[in-house]
Amino acid sequence: TEDGIGLLGGTISHFATCNEPPRVLVCTHLTELLNESCLPVSEKIKFYTMSVLRPDTESANMEEIVFLYRLIPGQTVLSYGLHCALLAGTIGNPKVSRRK
Repeated sequence: TEDGIGLLGGTISHFATCNEPPRVLVCTHLTELLNESCLPVSEKIKFYTMSVLRPDTESANMEEIVFLYRLIPGQTVLSYGLHCALLAGTIGNPKVSRRK
């Protein structure tokens, strides 16, 4: 949500402006935060992502995606949340329903 993006961006910005900020690890699918209007450019902010192997970058077949479970420097605008949900069996599972 926009509120969540604003709150998280504001919190990270606050820590980045501290003289001696704490070490903070943030894990999110909110790729909107990567926009420079959400976060200040700062040496105190580092981006990392999980490496993923996609044999064919044009392929939409999620079965071909391999998670390498390796943290690497950088950032990505791609989210594999749907793929993870499919692997976990949450999509189409009657025990897991969307909150109403």
